Amino acid sequence: MADGSPLVLVFGSVGSGTSTLLEQLRAHCKGVCQPGRSMRKMYPTMGVDISKVAFRGKSFRVVEVGGSMLSHAHRQIAVHGNDVRGVVFVVDSTAPQDLPVSVIELYNLMSHPTLRERATPFLVVYNKQDAPCKMPRPVLDQALGLDDIQEQADVAVEEVSAITGLNVQSVADWMFEKVSR
Repeated sequence: MADGSPLVLVFGSVGSGTSTLLEQLRAHCKGVCQPGRSMRKMYPTMGVDISKVAFRGKSFRVVEVGGSMLSHAHRQIAVHGNDVRGVVFVVDSTAPQDLPVSVIELYNLMSHPTLRERATPFLVVYNKQDAPCKMPRPVLDQALGLDDIQEQADVAVEEVSAITGLNVQSVADWMFEKVSR
């Protein structure tokens, strides 16, 4: 790895909230974020954003691939290859129309040879849990086929609100426990 810190790839469809989640995560890890306090208006990442997140004395490189670039996810894996220690896949729990694309992209990522060979851990984040029109977790689990996936790979799931900070701590904990090994 270029600087010795573990690398996490973050993907999600357009509007899923990857940028807001990462902003909330950075604020949380700096100790300036309080769950329940809404984040400022975020703008989606166009292209690729590379940043650092520090948590419990450990630094992580985070590569966010904007939703409009999701079809180029394999290119990012090829670029970062053996440095990838974990993948966060964000799903908009209020957008049933986006689920078919999310299913295809998640399966494509999980079947990438580099990630499979390295048994790369995945965190699937069901975002927008603060919205009244969110889909229930069992519906999302079934739509993504998570029962089958979890039998074959190291996959965790978190229900999060990137806007309010709900369960952002769980995302940071996952990064620390799974990615920093």
